[in-house]
Amino acid sequence: MARVSPLRNRLAAAALASRNENVRRVELAWAAAITAEWAYFVALGVFAYHAGGASAVGLAGLIRLLPAGLVAPSAASLGDRIPRERLLVGAALLGSVAYAGSAVAAFAGSEAGVYACAAFVGISSTLIRPTLQALLPSLTPSPEELVAANAATSTVESLGTLVGPLVAGVLVEQARVGVTFAVAAAALAVGVVLLLRVHTQGPAAGRAASRGGPVSAWRTVVQHPGAPVVVTLMVAQAFVRGCLNVLIVVAAFRLLDGGGGTVGLLTAAIGAGGVIGAIVSSTYHGGRLARVFALSLVGWGLPIALVAPSPQLLAALVLLGIVGAANSVEDVSGLLHRDTAARPGARGSLRLRAGGVHAPGAHDRRLPPHEGARRPGGADEAAAPGGRGADVRAAVSRREGAAGHEAPSDRRSRGRDDRARGRGRRPLLPRRFRHRPDRARGG
Repeated sequence: MARVSPLRNRLAAAALASRNENVRRVELAWAAAITAEWAYFVALGVFAYHAGGASAVGLAGLIRLLPAGLVAPSAASLGDRIPRERLLVGAALLGSVAYAGSAVAAFAGSEAGVYACAAFVGISSTLIRPTLQALLPSLTPSPEELVAANAATSTVESLGTLVGPLVAGVLVEQARVGVTFAVAAAALAVGVVLLLRVHTQGPAAGRAASRGGPVSAWRTVVQHPGAPVVVTLMVAQAFVRGCLNVLIVVAAFRLLDGGGGTVGLLTAAIGAGGVIGAIVSSTYHGGRLARVFALSLVGWGLPIALVAPSPQLLAALVLLGIVGAANSVEDVSGLLHRDTAARPGARGSLRLRAGGVHAPGAHDRRLPPHEGARRPGGADEAAAPGGRGADVRAAVSRREGAAGHEAPSDRRSRGRDDRARGRGRRPLLPRRFRHRPDRARGG
């Protein structure tokens, strides 16, 4: 049987998702949002560097991410109190207004105004991602369309991380930073118009309340053996990501003797690597999670350290491309590693809570669109907003439907085959991290 390439799979998924009018509008709005976010991100770094050097770039990043970090742990619960389509429109509208405010402040020369708007941009970005993921199940009447919509979302995000910085690099080099802010505002305003025309086809599936702040989130994480190690490493990676945001701007101006266009080019290199890494990750089937996760972390740190000894633009682009590819692989393997460490029936809860711990500072956390269907985690996972619960339900329903038409002998034969395959598998986690269901039931 001929093997279909990952790129062709993604293109086919995008084509299937585009047939649904509501999904098509959501994906176009998502494209506008992610492209505007990355264009704004580059422009903000250039503005801050001209205003106060490297320390100002770090301050701008802190102002942008600190409010987002406070909102992230409770972002999922907002979808329980507000219809998700309205919440998504509100978050996008907030971002568009914040971008427009940044443009006005930049043209007026108000540093405080630009930094204040950055806080609202961070909140908007934090709300858009999980709300969009949680809305998709209510827009897709069939499991196949939902999986295709998730794949299209991942593909659009990968392309947005490439196109946004490239557009920003051209605009800040040829025009002014304020123009880049204005273009981002206009792009997201188009996204708002598209979202206003989205209508759900039924009640949103699986709205689970999620309350509490970062402390409550961490308490949930530590209940799952092995998960604290993975989440801690992901928090460390997010910290390095924040440092890299500053280093890119400083390297462009001081190390490479470039300008705002160089900042956009270097950031786009990470996006290009992310596109490649996302395509490669879509073929990943979950084996040797710890090894892949560890290697991806090395791929995050080592290339950054090698940029300074070789201050050449081409070398820096290649090294940052490796960082982008490692980022995509780390996202997939890290999240799967974390979910594997979860106790049976608790993966959805762990995803919600852990996302509030390591989400701030990380631009994207993505799973392969088909991964939820391969790793059913119980009822709470199916109910988890922002997770891939609907994919789980779809896969389970398809399997149950097929089982209803099987002869008893076929079911027994399939069960023996499944058990035989299970005996041949190597454990994904060290013995001390593996959860033992018999002890959980006894305790």
